Amino acid sequence: MMPDTTRTFVGLIGCLCLFVGIFAPAVELPIIGAKSIANSTDGKIILVLSALGLLATLYKRYRALLATGMLIAITVATDWYLMQNALERGKNDLYQAASNSGDFAESIAELFGASIKMGWAWGALFLGAFMVLAAAFWPTPKE
Repeated sequence: MMPDTTRTFVGLIGCLCLFVGIFAPAVELPIIGAKSIANSTDGKIILVLSALGLLATLYKRYRALLATGMLIAITVATDWYLMQNALERGKNDLYQAASNSGDFAESIAELFGASIKMGWAWGALFLGAFMVLAAAFWPTPKE
């Protein structure tokens, strides 16, 4: 495979990973189920930036791909950090409220708290951001 073809392929696969990650489960909650970031503002920002990254990859505009990749990476990392903190605060609040209500409520709270977790969307989003940045930094072949 030619170096420029590999660069394009890596960029396209990265954008595909980002598209999948936006609609994949980002957080899994008991009773409520899995939730994605597609309906959030940041999810829409990542979607638009992924589409721009896809166009930049197809038209071989790698400086634009670098800009979109950096913005995507910053947005994904920030969202992950904020989601982790929100889940931890929610678990702590749940445990705090249940500790004042008795043993049965405390047991239920521990059960619910243990089943709250991050979804697999974050893996796809981080992989996509990494691949888009890798395509942007890929060395240009000498002619």
